[in-house]
Amino acid sequence: MSLKQKTLTGLAWIVIDNFSNPGIQFIVGIILAGLLSPREFGLVGMIIVFIAVSLLFIDRDKANNVLFLCHLHKKLEGSE
Repeated sequence: MSLKQKTLTGLAWIVIDNFSNPGIQFIVGIILAGLLSPREFGLVGMIIVFIAVSLLFIDRDKANNVLFLCHLHKKLEGSE
């Protein structure tokens, strides 16, 4: 498989993932709304928001750590 084919296949999977996730989440939300009481459904919603915000902070910290390590590596290479 050539690089072009691998790139196109990877791009196709990314597009499928980006379009299927919101659809699946919407369907699961409708099912949960029918199965849970309004209070329980609200609690699930608050938990989902908490997890989403937590993941934002985790991802931000990962990016900062990678940038710090790259900067540190360049400094150490220059000091030899």
